[in-house]
Amino acid sequence: MSTKPDDGGRAFPVFVEDGLYQQGMTLRDYFAAAAIAATNPKRTPLGRAVEAYQIADMMLDHRKDSFDEADEMREHFDLDDEENQS
Repeated sequence: MSTKPDDGGRAFPVFVEDGLYQQGMTLRDYFAAAAIAATNPKRTPLGRAVEAYQIADMMLDHRKDSFDEADEMREHFDLDDEENQS
């Protein structure tokens, strides 16, 4: 059984009313669309799509790691977002 990859949430959610939002493409889909241009044009369309989603998954992993590092830095330097909002 395979697990569903983290899709990063919605790339462009549009909030309507009562906290609901219209479904849009996921951030994973958006990253894959951007990455398709970097894939090997000699591959089959399916091969290029697989490669694009592999790149997108790497981008999401890096993004998550970057947020984790930012949180660690914020804690290390005792930075509070409220204090830095001038």
